[in-house]
Formats: sequence, C-alpha cells, structure tokens
Amino acid sequence: MRSGVGVLCLLLSSGVLAGPSPLSWDDFDRAGAQISSGLSKFGEDMERGISQGVNTIADGFDKFEDKMSDGYAQLEDSIQKGYDKFEDEMTDRLDSWGINQEGVRSVEQRFQNSLQDVQDAIQNQAQIISKVEMPDMNQIRTHMRESLTPLINYNSFTPNFGFNSWINRYARKWWEGENVCVTREELEDEDIAGISVDASINLAMQISKCEERFDVYTCQYALMVDGERKAYRTTYSCCRGFKMDENKECKEFDIRPVEETIASLDGADFLAFLSEENLVGDLKNSTIFLPDSSAIDKFRKEIETALMPNENDNYMTYNVDSGLLRKKRDLGLVISEEVAMRDMLLGHVSSKIFNLNDVSNNEMIPMKSGGKVRMTVYNTYPKRTVLANCALVTSKDHHTETSTIHVVDRIIKPTTRTIGEILSDDVQFRTFVSHLEKNELDSLKSENGTFTVFAPSESAFEDLDELWREKIGLGKSCSAHILSTHILPTVVCSGVIAGRVQVTNNVGERIELRRDEEGRLFVEDRELIVKDVVAKNGVIHVIDSLILPKSAKTVTENIKERNGQKFLDLMAKANLMEKLSELKDFTLLMPSAKALKEMDESVLLSLSENPDQLEQIMLHHILPKSNEKSTITRRTSMQNSLAGKKHHINHNTVSCARLQSRSCGKVCSGSVVEVDRLLIPPGSSILQILESSSEHSKFLELLEKTKLSEEIVDGHFTVFAPTNQAFDQLEGNLKSRLLGGNLDEIRKVLQQHIIPDIVCCSSAPYSGMFPLTHFTRGHRSLSGHTIMMTRGYEGHVQANGTPIDRCDTIAVNGLLHSVNKVMLPRYMQQPSRRPNLWDPFNIGSFSGKYF
Repeated sequence: MRSGVGVLCLLLSSGVLAGPSPLSWDDFDRAGAQISSGLSKFGEDMERGISQGVNTIADGFDKFEDKMSDGYAQLEDSIQKGYDKFEDEMTDRLDSWGINQEGVRSVEQRFQNSLQDVQDAIQNQAQIISKVEMPDMNQIRTHMRESLTPLINYNSFTPNFGFNSWINRYARKWWEGENVCVTREELEDEDIAGISVDASINLAMQISKCEERFDVYTCQYALMVDGERKAYRTTYSCCRGFKMDENKECKEFDIRPVEETIASLDGADFLAFLSEENLVGDLKNSTIFLPDSSAIDKFRKEIETALMPNENDNYMTYNVDSGLLRKKRDLGLVISEEVAMRDMLLGHVSSKIFNLNDVSNNEMIPMKSGGKVRMTVYNTYPKRTVLANCALVTSKDHHTETSTIHVVDRIIKPTTRTIGEILSDDVQFRTFVSHLEKNELDSLKSENGTFTVFAPSESAFEDLDELWREKIGLGKSCSAHILSTHILPTVVCSGVIAGRVQVTNNVGERIELRRDEEGRLFVEDRELIVKDVVAKNGVIHVIDSLILPKSAKTVTENIKERNGQKFLDLMAKANLMEKLSELKDFTLLMPSAKALKEMDESVLLSLSENPDQLEQIMLHHILPKSNEKSTITRRTSMQNSLAGKKHHINHNTVSCARLQSRSCGKVCSGSVVEVDRLLIPPGSSILQILESSSEHSKFLELLEKTKLSEEIVDGHFTVFAPTNQAFDQLEGNLKSRLLGGNLDEIRKVLQQHIIPDIVCCSSAPYSGMFPLTHFTRGHRSLSGHTIMMTRGYEGHVQANGTPIDRCDTIAVNGLLHSVNKVMLPRYMQQPSRRPNLWDPFNIGSFSGKYF
C-alpha cells in the first residue's frame, strides 16, 4: 500500500496526472467512504439473510416433526383398516373353499400377528425419531456468522477477502498447483478393484479409483494396449523441499544439512549415540527413522541395565527388551534379542531415500545394519497411519540436503528370527507351541507371510478350568481351533489401536482389540502384558489368559444343542463317534430334529440293522470342507462327501435338501448346517433310474433314438421325464410326430426337458396368492429355451406350467423330476383358453410359460 502511495505521489509531482481534472485526496476519501458504505450494507444484508435462513430452517423442522407424527398415526390407522378388510375377504374366500374353522382361525391369527409386528415397528420408528435431538438454531446462527466473519470484515483487505477465495477454492485443486511432483508407476500383477477393460478393444482407459489424502493424491487406471492389459498408478505430492501448509499449498521450507535437521527435531542425543559409534557419515544419502525425545529418554533409562560387556566381542550389546525385563521376570517371561549397539543404530538408517507416501503395506525396507524393517500401513482417515517395525511414525518427510527423516515414537527393534523361532526357543510358550498344528507352526517359522500372534504364557494354560483344559489337552480338533483363534493373518501393531478395533483371525472369526482410558490394550478382554515383539514375519503380543471363543464347541455339543440326539444315536450305531470328534475342516449336514421325528421308525430300524449301509449314509452327511452358509449360493457346485458320493449344491440346497438354519453353526475346526431331510447317497445314474422305471420307457426310448442318452452321462443335469401316459395324452398329429417323426424335431422336444444344471423342486420360489405376484426362477434348457420353475401357494411345483408329479429323485450325475405332460416348444403348443383367476391379464405368459 505504501509503495502504491509513493508511486502516486511521484506521478502527481511529475505532472503526469496533471490536467483539467486532476485526482485529489478528497476523491480517494469519497471512494473509500463509498467502499466502506457498500461493505457495511453487504454485512447487514448477509446478517439479515442468515437470520431469515435460520428461522426458515427452524420452522421447517417444526413442520416436519408435526407431519411425521400425523403421518405415523394415519399410516397405522390405514394399515389397521386394510388388514381388517383383507381379513374379512380372506375369511369369506376360505369359507368358500371349504376350509374348516380351525384353518380360518389359524390364518386370522397369522394376519393378526403380522399386523401387530407392523404396528410395533411403526411405534419403534416413532420413538426413535422422537428421541432425535433437533439442532440448536442459535448455535447454527452463531456458526454461520463466525464462518462468514472474514468475508464481511471490511476493515482489512486480506487475500481471503470477497469471492476470490471461493473462486480459488473450487477452480483449482492443490495437486494441480505449483511445486507438485507427479510419479507414475506400472503395477505388476495387481488387480484394480472395480475396473473392467475389454480385451477386444485395442486402446481403452478406465479410471478405477482416485483418492485424496492430506498431502497425497493417487489415481489408478488401466490400459489395453495391443490386447495386453496394463495397470498404472499416478501419485501427486509436494516436491522435495516443499511441504503442505494449512492452506493446502505446497510451500518451500528451509533445507539444512542432516545433522542440523536432526538437532532441530530434538534428536541431539540420538546424534550423540551415532557419533560415539562413528556413524554420522552414514546419515548422508539415506532415510533416517529418528526416535523422538521420549523414546530417547526411555532409552537412556534402559541403557544402564541394557548395556553389558559381551564375552566374545570387544563391543557392547543392547538388550532391546530390557525395559520390560523386570515385568517379564515377574511373570516368568524372558523374551530377549541381543544385538550390537552399532547394528541397533544402523537399524534406523536405510540407504533407500523415500517419502512416507511412497511406501506400501508390508514393504520391507533394507537397512544399513543388514536387516530389514517392515512398513505397516493402515488407511486411517484423514491421514494414513504408518509404522516401521511397530514404531509409530509421528512426523514425516523432513528433507535435508542429502537425506529424508521420519520421526518415530520408539527405538526400532531389529529382527533376526521368525515368530515360530521366537516362540519355539522360549520355554514359556512350550504348551502353546506344542498344541499348534505342524503346518501352522511351519508357516509361523517361514519368512514368507505376515502374522500377528497373541501368545498365551504357561500360566495362562495353568489357569484354565478342567473342561477347557480337557478340550485343549486332547489335541483334537478343538485344540487346533482354539489356538488358531490367537493368530491373525496380518500384522497389527499396538500403535494403531485407538478405541475399539475388530480384526479377523485364522479361523475366520472377528475378535475385538481395544485401548482403555489408561492406555492399556486388550484382546477379547485379555490384557496384552507384552506388546510388539517384532519378528521377521510379523509381531507377537503376550497375553495373560487364553482367548476362548464361543465357537470352541465340539460337534457333539453343537448337535445336542440342536436337539439332535437321534442323529447322534445313528452316528453311534455306525461306529463313527470317534471319527466325529477328530474331524477337522469339515461341514456336517445334520437333518433337523423335525425331519428325523417325521421319519418312519421302520426305516430307521432297518438302517440300524445294517451297519455298513448306515455308515455310508452317515458319512454322506459330512463334507471334508468347512462351508459358510453364504458359500451355498446360486451357483451350482459339487462336493464329495466322506462316503465318496457327490453332493450337488445350489440355491441354498444340498442334494435338494433345503438348509434350515439361518446360519452355519461354528464348531471346532468346522461347521454344522441343518437340512430338512436325511441324505441318502445316490447309487444310480439318470439313465439307470429311467431304465428301472416302467412308466418312463417311451421317454428313455426316444433319448436313445436321438443319441441324447450319450450326452447326459458326464456332468450334472436335471431331467423332466414325461410319463408314458403323458405321451399317450398327446393329440394324434403331435403323437405321431414325436413317436415316429423327424429325429431332429424329436431331439428339440427332448432337449426342452433337460437342463445342464441342478434344479431342485425345493429351490422353486413361491408364487404369490394374488394377481401380478407370479414369482418364477428361469433355467436355460439344452434347447436354448427357458424353463420357469414356480411353486403355487398350495405348494405344488410347476415347470413352464406343467405340474411335477414326483420331485428330486437324486442320481449320481444329477436328478430327475417326473412330469405328467410333454413340455412342447412354443411353436407346437396350443394356447390354453381356460381363464386364470390369479392371472386375469395373462401376465404369466411373459415369464416363459409358452417358451
């Protein structure tokens, strides 16, 4: 402003502005007054607008609350009237159908219960909304006024004044500004979530994901170049020598020599340690993990007992766990890793220069000590949390003339052994190690992998009650299951835990980690008495008691809870109880108590009298693979049972037995799923079943005549087999065309009856009781046409409108349904003229009925 006045005075004195109407200071005063007046009016208008806006919002909330209350009352009344009217009409309809009064009362009760559920839900929602605290309008007014104060403060002309700040804010992102460096890298063998590139297109690009963090912006995309897919990542960050400031701009900062920068970061003591070992020269052209002042203070206190002469060498050694030594001795724990002071210090220095945004999770950084540091990255918001060997990085990217410094909250502990080696070499974990499965212990000893182990000490096992001690001591499935609960397939350091965190362990279950107000850490309410023992392949936390999951039940205990004593009796008669207790990684398909109760006692008796047959049947209920219910999905899969027979799994059915439980019952090393029937292993193929059935001889004859019988041998198929009577009911012309006509035409008709998939009657969806509620599920037949499966409200299953007389005859290569009509292609059908009261507009015809 002063320089501007100086120029103006110079112009006036030199006569440049001289003339008939020269500018005067009065002109400037008048202009200033006009600007001040305009700004005052702008402030008053803004204040008035804020008040009006807040009042409008308050009125809107009041009206919303009143209308919600009235709406809920009207909705509840409307539903009540609708249910009453529907109930009356339904009662009349049931009476006209001849259903007895007991059935009517049953339906009435069901509707009454349904109505009550709806009313309860409405009242619950109303209570929830009534408890919602409406915003304080005065507080909103204050916040809006405070946020706009810089805009209406016309006494100072700051760079943030007026609309220029808004324009700058939205016109350009920080990564599009100055002093931003861009790096592009090709991703090797890495999938990008949500991207799909057509290999038939020579060149295509699709952005998969762009993500903005505090000081880094990344985008991933893929290209198809000459039919080859390539993936890339572009990263935007402040260039070296620049840092993100509070205005989200990359601003230059003073770059100094590495020693000065370390000193300015309270690292003078650490620098002194390096100087004593003649290692200051190693700081150049490197990345340094600098322990903060509290870590150095702790290190100084530990050094008195941690430094001790080594009998075999002329240098000093440092016990990196000495700070926990006294506490561990009290607990009988001795976890130690002795290392030379020189190697410990060089374990903080890497010859690789990098910013923290450049590292990825589980990346191993080579250090000048010869070892490696594992970087663990957690995508917390708004900034990533990064740890180096479980030392939390508290300040990053301090650039010096030759190096980069990251500040950490502790001394970085060197790693020379794997988790398995550390635990195996320590007698205080011998029980834990002895009960681990050999393959699991081998993986913990391998350097390839990432694990977190919550290792219970010997005293933890001694504190177990008799029941749990027996489960673990038997060394069977429960022992492996319980101990695998203590292992995570990823690295979780204590520094990342704030509040409550859930993680998934090796048995696929969620366990909770939490930090209390005093900073203590717990896993499933077991305190971590020793934290962050870093190994080459992960980290160990020591706990004072075992994690005992709810799923740590034997399969026998779970069956008894499901009232499956009769099933256990059959297992005992088949001499399979011992095998049942030793099962690992399995799924037990248990017939429900209702299914077993409804079975004919004579059938159960005959099975009991034939132990060999009973054994095969019971083994057919066991899959040698643990399944979640979600894995028994729409896609057809096949799994062999322990009886060596195939199970067809599809649409929440296993060999056409419907799943009864809403979820799988987790047990030791496996799961239990209830089904609605006893599963008998199939012994015949589809063709063998047809050959043994006299009522399907004509269908079999046509299959052989058209060679289709040879095409349904391998694979899995569903066959809708028309009976001989179905062929006899055909009209003369159609009958002659099928039984003695063109083979190609006959083949097309037969292909209409075969689906190259497993389609059970038990998976057919229910149709609604009213018009326009015709639910179907379509399946493509060998002819290319769709067969629509549906279940009427009375329970009968139909395929393209053709009733299925006998459902779900299981074969080794699929299943067979017996139908009483030949399902003709559309061009051979004669549309039905009989009216359908449930489908008056013939909507069902569009769902595949005539296809």
